[in-house]
Parts: sequence; C-alpha cells; structure tokens
Amino acid sequence: MVQMAAYLTGQRLMNRETGKANARRSTEGVCAWELVGTSMPLGEFMNLTQEVEKRRNATVGRHVIVALPDGMAAGQQYSLLKELAEFLNRDLQVPVLIAMHTNPQENGRNLNPHGHLLFGGRAWDEETKTFAPKRIRKLYERYGGGPKFMEALRREWEQIVNASLPVLVPPVSRLSHARRRNGRIPRRHLGYHATAMERTLCKQTRDGEFNALIDELDAHDAALADVRKRATEYRQQLETKHSELEPMRASESRAIAALEAKQAAMEAEAKVLLTNPRVKSTGENTTPKQAPEPDPSPEDIDVLAPYPNPARRKVALQPTPAELEELEELLRPFRRRPPQESLSLEEFRVRQGTNDMGA
Repeated sequence: MVQMAAYLTGQRLMNRETGKANARRSTEGVCAWELVGTSMPLGEFMNLTQEVEKRRNATVGRHVIVALPDGMAAGQQYSLLKELAEFLNRDLQVPVLIAMHTNPQENGRNLNPHGHLLFGGRAWDEETKTFAPKRIRKLYERYGGGPKFMEALRREWEQIVNASLPVLVPPVSRLSHARRRNGRIPRRHLGYHATAMERTLCKQTRDGEFNALIDELDAHDAALADVRKRATEYRQQLETKHSELEPMRASESRAIAALEAKQAAMEAEAKVLLTNPRVKSTGENTTPKQAPEPDPSPEDIDVLAPYPNPARRKVALQPTPAELEELEELLRPFRRRPPQESLSLEEFRVRQGTNDMGA
C-alpha cells in the first residue's frame, strides 16, 4: 500500500514494514491527488492500512483504474474522479486515495487521462482513528458478492460520466460489446512500453496493428450505418410522395379506362363502315344512306332566289299569275325604253310647228 501510494502521488513515503523509502522516479504525469475520508497524513494512514492485516497472504487493499472522458477540462475530470471516491467512502466507510494521471502532451493535448483509486480492506472510524475488526468483504454481501459490487461501481461511474456530458455527445456504457450484442470486436489493451514504442519509434506492434484493423472496420461500419440511415430517410420521403400521388394516379387510371373504351367503340364503328360504306353508324342502329341529289344545270339556276340558296330550281318555285304581275310592276321603272328616232333640225322644227298648230 505504501509503495503504491508513493507511485500514485509522486510523494516520498517511508515504509515502516521494510524500513525503506518509496518514491516515484518522475512526477511528470501526476496531475493531482487527494485522500478522501480522513484527515490523517498519507504516509501514516497507508502504514496503518498495511499493518492492520496480520496474514502473510492477506489482501491489504484494492486498486481501481478508471478512464476519464477525453476533451473535458482537467478540473472537471478531477471532480468526476472525486465524486466516485466519495461514493466509495459513503458506501463502504473506507478512506479512498485518488490520483489523476496523464501521459505527456502531444500537439498541446493530454494523452490518456485516467484516474486511480486506492482503498483498504476494512472500514475506518474517523473519530477513533482505527479500523473495524471485520473486513469489508462482509459489506459486499448486500450486493450479492464482490463481482456484483464491481458491477454496481461501474454503474455508478457510468451515471456520473453521462450526467456531465453535453447533450449531443453519445453516452458511455459499462457494458462490453458482447453484452450489448452490437457485433463489434473489442480492441486489445496496449501496455506502457508498447504505447511508448508506437508513439516515439513509430513502430507498430502486433496488438497495435490489430487495433488499427479494428478501427478501420469500425470506420467502415459507421459509414455503412450512415448510408442505411439516409436510405431510410429517402424511403420515408418516397412513401410520403407516393401517398400524395395516389389520388392523381387513380384519376389517371379512370381517364385511361374511358379512353380505351372510346377507342374500342371507334374501332367497332370503323369495322362496320369498312364492311358497308353506304351504312352510317348511329350508335346501336344503322340506317341506309339516301341517294344524293344531282347537281342543278345552269338553266335551272334562279338568280333571284333568296339567300342563302341561290341555286334553286325554277320548277320548284312555280310562281302564281298575281306574283308575276306584281313582279312586272316592280321591274317596269327599270326597263330600258326603245331608242327614239334621230331627226334633223328642219324635221324637228316642222314637227314642232305641226304640234303648235294643232294646239
């Protein structure tokens, strides 16, 4: 416990059991640390936690590592880690050491932000500064055992993280790909040395190559899911347009049926006319055509026939004698008089004088 606490916090702690001082080589990755649930100094509390266990094979403490949400501010990440430590202290009555670590920055961004939680195996009484005689294993019984307690701890961390995420960010899940049944393949964990080798030497390890293939497969799956989503949207739009065009399609079908019926009737009538040209179709019954009248000759044309049929026959008029006399009276002023005799001047004077003498 003392050696682990020295590594997590970057502090130099004296181990009373071994008589040696434990310290971390470099404190570059340690962002912050805190002992939640007690005001006792870190080194003293860790030595007490280690000394309370008398068995040689005893489990003196438990170490939990959690991944912090990437993209958040460091202060917000640390507050999430402290909230989880307060849950453990409240539920198990044990002080919890928390430490926030990050790898060296790359392009101004912290790599792999994560948190450590270290706590003992017995409940702590802050007033008497002593541990309980029974181990916290008995406290696991209300959860149904240690594995179910870890499931409850994962559930609590899931709720804490999701409550802090923005609305548009997808929530995290404590379930594995197999439990979610999403068909995805889990990535392999890279250790410290493999990660440093890939980052500094640009040399891909076997696990790193496997993870790269999984990332490529996930990218293809995401693209395929996007295509399916757009296809679903287009299908919904087509169904909407189809429902809007359904009345128009029904009216068009009725119009086509009417045109086909009319075309069939015209074809039947054409067949009848081709069979007998002198028979005219009148729907259901047919009657023979009458013989056409012959064209009138010029002698039969009556120029005085009233409009609109000036080509009536004289025989068809048959005027009466009274109508002929009335017509003659009407045409008399327009009749041309017979030409008079041409007289010389002497003959005219003689004829004029004769007329005067007679008068």
